[in-house]
Amino acid sequence: MQLAPLDNSVVFKKLFRDPEILMAFFKDLTGIQLNLKAENIELEKKFDPPIGLIDIAFDIFAEDPQRRVVVEIQRVYYTYLLDRFTHYHYAAIMELQRNYQRYTPERTVYTIAWLTMKSEEAPFNQGLSVSRHYFEATSGVKGGESPHRMYLINPNYIDQTIPSDVGDWLKLAYESIENPTNPTVNLQRPIFVKATNLIASDTITAAERAAIMDEHEWQEKLQQNAQKERSEGIEQGIELGVERERKAVARSMLAKNMASELITELTGLNDTEVIALQNAQSSSA
Repeated sequence: MQLAPLDNSVVFKKLFRDPEILMAFFKDLTGIQLNLKAENIELEKKFDPPIGLIDIAFDIFAEDPQRRVVVEIQRVYYTYLLDRFTHYHYAAIMELQRNYQRYTPERTVYTIAWLTMKSEEAPFNQGLSVSRHYFEATSGVKGGESPHRMYLINPNYIDQTIPSDVGDWLKLAYESIENPTNPTVNLQRPIFVKATNLIASDTITAAERAAIMDEHEWQEKLQQNAQKERSEGIEQGIELGVERERKAVARSMLAKNMASELITELTGLNDTEVIALQNAQSSSA
């Protein structure tokens, strides 16, 4: 069996949009059982109006009656990654704070960021890191801990400190990227039989394969841009660049006559933006 790589968001979303997969992963990570159906899971979720000045989109957004789960994938390293994930995390919390009489969110928020790049910087060079917010007095006494959690996961750094059940998920991601033709995955667990079948190369549709290739080119450009910015000390214009690349991917998909619903799902553009691109291509033809 050959696996499609989980550092590609098309493949990543195909896997974790499955309710059984997402619930099993979350249970292994947190010990908590979610109650999800397919309609509880959204891709490229946006808040309207945006929270704050940045119009963000969550890769995977799921809710049950008690919990909100945000799952992100990040392949390219930027110096502002912690700020970005922290913004995503607190935006997901603040959206639940409806008015001054209801400061306490009705759900606990869990933000999980999958990192697939290698790094020399902590916490990015750790297999599993958890952010907890609490107060610590000068006496050393701790209290007031927030129930909300933010996790960083990097399958490049699996070690003996990671619980075995969580390690199985990191190994699946690592093998899909580094050893896709002969992966070593814990198939003694039925959930991983399902997971490998979902991302097996021979189950990837033609439309998904085209989107994977388009994103691969997009990610390569982002990687080159990130390297250039690090070497020149430039840390501006990233969001604009990402938006332009998303539209470039969408134009490529439109040229292949792919369905607009699939384009909005995979690029994060909304229907209006896709229609505008489609009209522009039609007028220039």
